[in-house]
Amino acid sequence: MFHDKAATQPHKNAFRPTTSRCALCEVEFETKNLGFTVTHNAIHRLRSRWGAPSTAAARSVATLYNAAHVCIFCTQFFCSEMDRAQGPGAGLR
Repeated sequence: MFHDKAATQPHKNAFRPTTSRCALCEVEFETKNLGFTVTHNAIHRLRSRWGAPSTAAARSVATLYNAAHVCIFCTQFFCSEMDRAQGPGAGLR
């Protein structure tokens, strides 16, 4: 009887999680853990405020407003920025 080895064995990467880098801290995470999306422009503004170098995607005008995914830790830096923009007591209305 003929047995196709490829049909009986899963692909070697079938159970390996896909990973991506956080656009801000550049640490590699499982893609499902990069749940917050900002623009490359937001990344660029934050990094320049910190005095850190920007990524090539953030410096390119063509990709400045493309989506960039950040990890849950880095999300805090963007949430606090949004809270400041809305002003004090914005969530109480």
